[in-house]
Amino acid sequence: LLLDKEEIFAEKSGSTAIQPIEKSEKTESWEALKNQGNRFVQEGRFTEAIELYSFALEINPEEAILYSNRAICEIKLEKYELAQEDAENAIGCDPKVKYWRLLVSALKHLGK
Repeated sequence: LLLDKEEIFAEKSGSTAIQPIEKSEKTESWEALKNQGNRFVQEGRFTEAIELYSFALEINPEEAILYSNRAICEIKLEKYELAQEDAENAIGCDPKVKYWRLLVSALKHLGK
């Protein structure tokens, strides 16, 4: 299931089903999108999580954790070049050690 860019999805209360959020609610903060993405990661729904992190990055492109979270999903999906790019973007926003470790992981999978 890929999320339509025109509809941001939210988890229904008490279930793992998702429903579209009303258009007027699209101003939802990047933190809420990140939190929903994190829930998808816990459920192993990495593609949906990537999409939510991407939506959140459109709101706040300077937030390193969003690139980091997306890179983690990309590694799980064996999309190592994308993970490398996102890890580098995270480092560009905030050079914390954890982002460098993520970059090393992506590079290791790429044989670099």
